[in-house]
Amino acid sequence: MLRSYFLIAFRHLLKYKTYTSIRLLGIAGGMAFFLLIMLFVGHEYNVNRQFEAGDRLYRVQSIWHEQDNAERLLSFSPLAEALREDFSAVQNAMRYTAISADFIANETPFRSATVIADAQLFEMFDFEFAHGSREASLAQPYSAVLSEKEALRFFGRTDVIGEAIRIAGWDGDDVQDFQITGVFADPDYNSVSFIGRQPQDVILPFENATLFFEGSSFDTDWAIYNTVTYVELKEGREPHEVEEQLPELLAANLPPQFQDRVSLRLESLTSLHFNENEGAVGRLVKMLMLIAVLILAIACFNFVNISMSLATVRSKEVGLRKMLGAGKGQLVGQFFGESVLVSVIGMMLAFIIVYVVLPLFNGLIDRELSIGFDEPWLWATVGGTILLTALFSGGYPAVFLSSIKPIYAIKEVLRSGRMAMQVRRTLVVLQFVVAIGMIVGAVFISRQVSLIANKDVGFEKDQLFVVSSLPRTWTQEGVQQLEVIKREIKSLPGVQEASIAWGPPGPRYTGVSFEFRKEGEDVADALSIPLSHVDYDYESTIGIDLIAGQFFDARGAAPDSVVVLNETAVQALGLGPEPVGQHLFVGSTPFRITGVVSDYNTIGLEHQIGPLALVDVRQFPLYRELLIRVHPDEIASVQQGIREVWPSIYPDVVLETYAVDEQWADLHQWITRTEYITRSAAGFSVFIALIGLLGLVSISIGQRTREIGVRKVLGANLAHLIRLLSKEYVVLILIAFSISVPLSYIAVEYWLENFVDRISLSPLPFALVGIVLLVGVLFMISMQTLRAARANPVDTLRQE
Repeated sequence: MLRSYFLIAFRHLLKYKTYTSIRLLGIAGGMAFFLLIMLFVGHEYNVNRQFEAGDRLYRVQSIWHEQDNAERLLSFSPLAEALREDFSAVQNAMRYTAISADFIANETPFRSATVIADAQLFEMFDFEFAHGSREASLAQPYSAVLSEKEALRFFGRTDVIGEAIRIAGWDGDDVQDFQITGVFADPDYNSVSFIGRQPQDVILPFENATLFFEGSSFDTDWAIYNTVTYVELKEGREPHEVEEQLPELLAANLPPQFQDRVSLRLESLTSLHFNENEGAVGRLVKMLMLIAVLILAIACFNFVNISMSLATVRSKEVGLRKMLGAGKGQLVGQFFGESVLVSVIGMMLAFIIVYVVLPLFNGLIDRELSIGFDEPWLWATVGGTILLTALFSGGYPAVFLSSIKPIYAIKEVLRSGRMAMQVRRTLVVLQFVVAIGMIVGAVFISRQVSLIANKDVGFEKDQLFVVSSLPRTWTQEGVQQLEVIKREIKSLPGVQEASIAWGPPGPRYTGVSFEFRKEGEDVADALSIPLSHVDYDYESTIGIDLIAGQFFDARGAAPDSVVVLNETAVQALGLGPEPVGQHLFVGSTPFRITGVVSDYNTIGLEHQIGPLALVDVRQFPLYRELLIRVHPDEIASVQQGIREVWPSIYPDVVLETYAVDEQWADLHQWITRTEYITRSAAGFSVFIALIGLLGLVSISIGQRTREIGVRKVLGANLAHLIRLLSKEYVVLILIAFSISVPLSYIAVEYWLENFVDRISLSPLPFALVGIVLLVGVLFMISMQTLRAARANPVDTLRQE
């Protein structure tokens, strides 16, 4: 019997090829989009879940109360040891901090993203090791652990246990040999060994931190705030047990400038990825899941509508089968089997679509997704999607068709019934509610992306080129040497300005914050302000405006410590209208204010511009990069010129460069991805809704062929026929528009809450979307009506 059901279903699908194609296109398109999104969601969900103790691992987050409760990644350096020693709920704890180091392996210079970490790293996080022992890899000072990728880059092979690499310290002169004790397999993306989505391919022991940070007492100095801390709880213990003890620990150890200004909380490892970029990743995943479900629902609506509209075509079949003894259950099984068959074929087509478009999709979302046929969750998703789609799309039509009375079916006077008509109309409205919402969302997201792309960030980021591979000779002599190199690079044709700096504004702008207070104020009233080390050409190189006073003196560093503030810092510190010449204090060190610069964005347009302090790199020799302002027509020649002179400048340092405008584009990739995916979703939803409507209109006109012929004989013209046949659908689309507009407004308004600088919502885009969609639907109905109207009424009536 089952074979008979599927054989009849297959013959029926072949008999009505056009409507079968419409249903398959809708189902396959909806399933393909759903599968793509589920591949992405599955990948994002699995981030940080590859660790055995992942459900007991937490990162310590710092919350600074004077900065709008902004959560921060960094914490105090001695915290990890205190957690290990004094907290009964803690199984283990570790800390790390990121550096960028210059290596020499096989007499060849390399630069690599590096972290220095406690040995407990590999006790808490079970990275897979290709060579060496995970437990003993960081047990000794001057040991090093590499990723397989980095081992291949350094040595051309991965079995490199016992090999040595030389690493230059903070001053460029202190060079040490590190012995490789382990090689770990290149891991999937995670929040521990990846910082800013870039893998940290070299891991060194924290005992060697002083090689990179002169004179720092990481184990005892609670004023050092530049490490990331992770905690592993004991079985059965809860994070609140640790959080309740943390205030007492901070009160007993923090220096006065931090007291009562910071609190700590634990963030579970499994939630870290979703909370990236102020929760942007989590919001994106939720939004995409909703969009995927809605598009699949639209495809199912198509199936239901077309199946029910074809009821009159199949009424005789139902009547005959009932008269021959078929029960309602058998008929339900028959029609439900058809929907299962369509769903299975649709899924097969969906896999083909996914296979073809997956490379493009990976490029849009910056991931490397693949169809893992050995993944149980994938097959569970596929099976569940087929079953739910078949049940949702075929359930009501099966019940409806099996309920047809034989007498009406044989006489071919089937009346679909008021309820069935209302169901079809409701589904059409829902389809276009979703489609209109998708289009409106895509329009406003595109406008927001355009605003961000063209927003004035307060400095000139275009044609700003950065050399990031400077040796860390953090001394006055090192700065003097770098100034000679800077002058040599400035002499290259096409170079307009150059500046030694900690970094340009952007995601790499991670200067340490210091506690500034006005003269006469108490230490507890100090304001934490990010500090950046720059030289006297920084202002002209990045293109910021000097509001008051002067920038640093090019003739030499001032005899006393000087600082330049931005406008927000002046207001936050309450310095009044004449800040130049006043003194600020960091601890007991005085800083004389020499100038005030205009506000400029340093961390991204999702954030308000905060206070900022600039100090002279000649007085405080900490730097990372050389900023170069290039003539727009000379970028390629300047880059080539730097590549040519670099070996003579630093033969043992690999040249690394990047463009600031590209870095800022990367900073807002998540919103760009949202735009791409929303546009794709809008296109999918409109396509599926329109082909579904095309099928309904085609069936409706086919069923009213005799009526059209009679009206033509009685003198009806084409305009009258179009108005007659389109009136119902125009009303349905207007209803859908009236429902979708307020829902879309609420959704877009909620999404825009995440932006400091945001577009305003105006009614024009809503109106344009409605008009364009309505014109498109009318055009489609007109073409169908025109084809029917061209038929000879005599032939039509004779056929009927």
